[in-house]
Order: sequence, then C-alpha cells, then structure tokens
Amino acid sequence: MVGTTAPPAVRPVFSTVLDQPPSCVEFSPVATSFFVVGTYHLEEQPGHGESIGEEAPGCLPVDKADDEPPVPQSRSGCLVLHTLMDGNLQAVKIQTLLTASAVLDLHFSPHSPTSFAVATSTGAISIYTLSTNSPSPVITHNHTAKIFSTSTLVLALAFHPTDPSLIAGSLSTGSIALTNPSANTVLHLLPAHSLEAWTLVFSPAAEKLYSGGDDCALTQFYIDPDGQDAPTKSWSDRRSHTAGVTAILPYPFDEQILITGSYDELVRIYDCGARRVLAEKKVAEGGGVWRLRLICGREDDQSRCLILASCMHAGSRVLEIVRNEGRDGDWEIVVLGAFEGHQSMNYASDVRPYKDGRGLVVVSMSFYDRLLCVWRFDESS
Repeated sequence: MVGTTAPPAVRPVFSTVLDQPPSCVEFSPVATSFFVVGTYHLEEQPGHGESIGEEAPGCLPVDKADDEPPVPQSRSGCLVLHTLMDGNLQAVKIQTLLTASAVLDLHFSPHSPTSFAVATSTGAISIYTLSTNSPSPVITHNHTAKIFSTSTLVLALAFHPTDPSLIAGSLSTGSIALTNPSANTVLHLLPAHSLEAWTLVFSPAAEKLYSGGDDCALTQFYIDPDGQDAPTKSWSDRRSHTAGVTAILPYPFDEQILITGSYDELVRIYDCGARRVLAEKKVAEGGGVWRLRLICGREDDQSRCLILASCMHAGSRVLEIVRNEGRDGDWEIVVLGAFEGHQSMNYASDVRPYKDGRGLVVVSMSFYDRLLCVWRFDESS
C-alpha cells in the first residue's frame, strides 16, 4: 500500500447542497447507513454589518477578545439526519432538527451507541437519541446541560472510555472541562491553553487526557484512577507544532504514540514518553488539518493503520500510518487518496463503519458552499 507517487484524485459519486454550513458529521455506529450532520450558521444582526463573528483565518468563528464590547449571540444551527441508499449511495435527508445554538462537534457514545452528544456555541452540552427501528427514523432531544457561560463555545467533545456519565469538553476560553451532563455538573475545570482549546481526547485506558490549542501547545493531563482528585497537568509541549494543534488521535496499537494535526498543514507522529516528533508530513498544501479520524487498524498487522483527515481548504485525505520493524523503527505518513471536490473549508468528514466489498465510503462536507459529497476509496489500490 505504501507508494511514492502522487495519490489519484477521487471523484464524488453523489453530491448535494445543505441548507446551512456543516461543521461536523458522524455515522451511527450501529445503524451504519445513517449519519448526522451538525451545522453552524452565522446570522446577520442589525447594526453589526454583513455578519457577526466572521471566520478567523483557518478556524471556525469564535468570539471577540474579552476587552472588546460583547456581541449578541448570532449563531444558530441544526442536526440533519441522512441515510445512504444502497447501490447508488445517494444521501437522503430524513429529518432536520433545529437547535438553540450552533453545533461545533458531535459524537456517538461508545457506551450507549444510539445516543450522541453535541457541543454548542452557547456553553452547553446536549444529549440526543437516534432511533432507527421505527418506520420513520428520528433524532430526539433528551437533555441539555447549560454548564458554561453562554459566551463560551464548547469546541470539541470526548466521551470517557470507561465511565458512561463523563464527557470532556474543550472550550474557547482555553480550558478543558470534565463534566457530567446528566447532572448538569462540571466536575473539574482545567486551565490548559492560553488561547482556544480546539481539541481533546482520552487515552484508550482513560489514564490520560490530551488537548491541543491555538497556542501551539499539546498538553497531557494525568487522570486519577480512583476519580477522587482532579486531573493534573503532566506536561505541555509548545515547541513541536508551529501553529495551533487542532486534532489528536491515539495510535491504536501503542498508547505512548499520538497522531496530531495542525493549522501548519502537517500531520505528526508524536511520542509522549520522549515528548518528541517521530515523523511528520505536509498533507494539506494550502489547507490545514482540522480533524483526524481512525478508519481502521488491523490486529493482525499492527504496523499500519488508515486515517481520514479533514484538511480545510485542501479537502479530504486518506492517510496510511506505517510503523517499520522495532519499537524505535522509522515511521511513515503516506497520502493514499485525496478528495479535492470542495470549494471551501472541509471541517467535516466521516467513513461509513462497514465495507461493502467495493472499498470505503466517505462523506465529506465544506463550510461556506454547504456542499455534501459522497465518495469511495479503494484501499487496495
């Protein structure tokens, strides 16, 4: 699978235009033909020009600095349920559910896979249920935990791997929060970054929590196994990334290794024990790596795994992470496929959780042109 030639351009098999700009997407892990899109709409406000909170270079819009006059809430959003039709892979819209604020992130629960959590632009975390058993599949709102200031954006979410009640959130204030949304409780609020905290992830064994911020820092917190004490900051690396850290993905076969993405267009292999970069590759010329998602890793071949990268202006990439022989062996990051059919920022991409014999099926979207594309990738090519 590893090669040195440029990856072939991938063409969409279906495309459509959404009603609002998409910010995130995720397939249901159990009803794998269904996926949910979250949207982020900037509303016009009288007296504030064309729009409020215009997009900052290379990132989703955020509030103005604390010393500037407050701007009225100008964001709205919705959750849009789609299904992929067998055969032609047409994405059919089933339901649009309006939300009280914009949606920045969403994830299905690993503990109750019909439920998913949503990060909002007004300091809340909302819980929903996706029911696909009835004749009419539907998203139902269960609960909204209004646990932060309405001027705070919850930028990303991560479910605790072993405790179903806990969800961590990264905030526009730079903090990381460990929350129990069902109890409307913030258990721990952790200062992590001097600027926006764009992303976070638990280690698979829930012993550590990693975050990335606009201050170029990759930060590790140690989690008390008894849950009695607040997580403590182990270290913060501000030297390895030359721009904001926007994506963190644990390598599936070694908890010491992370795969990171950044505004600087690079994907890096990072050794947490040595606190150094083992390999890096520019995968998004003219773009920036906004999100990384594990496609697959094979237990019978722990030397490689596939990653889907949402690369903003550069579109989507399918990457192969290759680990050569030995614990200290060389690493490679290989671009296997590139989808460049988007005309604006690709923030949202996901892979259907099963294969149909004809390769991977990917849904990717772009922000300003509101374009949803479905495309295939043959990993054996």
